Amino acid sequence: MSELRAIRPAAMRQAATRCFPPLTGNAAIPYLRAITEHKARRRLVNPRVVYPNWRMNGASEVAGYGAGTIKVALEYPAGVFTLANECIAAGNAAIAFPVGNTTLTFNVAVPRKASFWLRPLVTIPAGVNWIQVAGGTQSAYGTGPNDYMDISTNPVADHTNGGTVGAANGSLFFPIVIASEHREAAPIIFGTSRAAGGTYINDTSLDAGPECMILGKNHGYTNTGIAATLLSQWNAGSHSYLGELIAAGYWTHAINEYGINDTGDTATVLAGRRATFATWLKGLRSDIILIGETIYPRTNSTDEFSSKTNQTLSVQPIPEFNNLVRAGIAGEDYCWDAASGVDPGRTGRYPATQDTAVEGYTRTLFTAGLSGTTLTVSAVTSGPALGPGDSLSAAGAAPNLWIKRQLTGTTGGIGTYEVNRTHGGFPWVANIAAGTAFSTGGRISRDGLHLETPGVDTLVRNAGHALLDLLAA
Repeated sequence: MSELRAIRPAAMRQAATRCFPPLTGNAAIPYLRAITEHKARRRLVNPRVVYPNWRMNGASEVAGYGAGTIKVALEYPAGVFTLANECIAAGNAAIAFPVGNTTLTFNVAVPRKASFWLRPLVTIPAGVNWIQVAGGTQSAYGTGPNDYMDISTNPVADHTNGGTVGAANGSLFFPIVIASEHREAAPIIFGTSRAAGGTYINDTSLDAGPECMILGKNHGYTNTGIAATLLSQWNAGSHSYLGELIAAGYWTHAINEYGINDTGDTATVLAGRRATFATWLKGLRSDIILIGETIYPRTNSTDEFSSKTNQTLSVQPIPEFNNLVRAGIAGEDYCWDAASGVDPGRTGRYPATQDTAVEGYTRTLFTAGLSGTTLTVSAVTSGPALGPGDSLSAAGAAPNLWIKRQLTGTTGGIGTYEVNRTHGGFPWVANIAAGTAFSTGGRISRDGLHLETPGVDTLVRNAGHALLDLLAA
């Protein structure tokens, strides 16, 4: 007789996408209003939404600047606004927003797969917290088309029940939990800029980072990925407010991507740090399932990452550490071999194209200028014809820059091309002057640390199913 997996009991768990902790703040700014877009990955029935009045300072948690007030409406369907029950009970007004976690409930149902929007209005006299995002829609700002946040030293108009969405600026105020009662897996992600989507990696569901791109089509998630942080810093930090939420059972699975920034550790020491993390996590919630990731490559290149041959491996013992993860680290229930998605041969190097077996390709060298989304090519020096999908490198160019289509001129040569993202706005403040040297290159990685969009697509395609399988545990 075949063994049947036990049915997970229903509980109030994470059920929607795009939940994050605040990563910054300003003691001089007391007023904030925002709109954030989310996808329901379970049917939401009277959902519970948790907003944090605290922030991460590096890999350690710090209290918010002080107490204030919060008012939130959930918009679904578009143009229909449901105020939080707690705000209705207060006479359709804001309620207390103390330092810590504030839970709001909404008398509404949102179908599975539907988009919905949260509209918070926050006043904290001593200063508000928010997150500077990297992800979204490949815009210069890294936010979704319906995301918005306005912070001010003066009171801002209440648009919880409607109002024009303004221009995005890369800053947003997200909840950390959107929960509804269900039986399915609910993951939380820990890690660095790779997990956070630090090079403006995106998909059409606005999921940033490989883990979220894999999970976000099927599961609600919370992503605590923080750029430039170390696992040693996390283990030494304070996480009391997040710990309350873990202990409450909002997440069934945790994914640990940490390791790439701990460059001074031996493989054994880093494995010990992952075991320490596991002890912390399981001490908060013994039944949470912990998935440890292998680390994909970190290399330097002398040819814009257009070949494997000309990549030099980091001194960091990534292959040795990955073998320890595959063998099983104490406290980690499963291994997700993310590295195999872009490095199936375990060479420690990035592939040259989305075909991981390709050793290299010939770059195209050319001169051009870039204004907005228009690349104007004045000369092609060498290499094959330019075409859609070619990743572009140049001094001052944004990451994840590539050709969408040719607009005018000789096919693959002199003429104008449309690229995937706009130059001339935050954070890429300058257009690129005509006559600048460009090359194709970096189709998988351009800096040797992060994956470009085609690289993430490769990882998702080759290793994504394995992560989804682990969430069935």
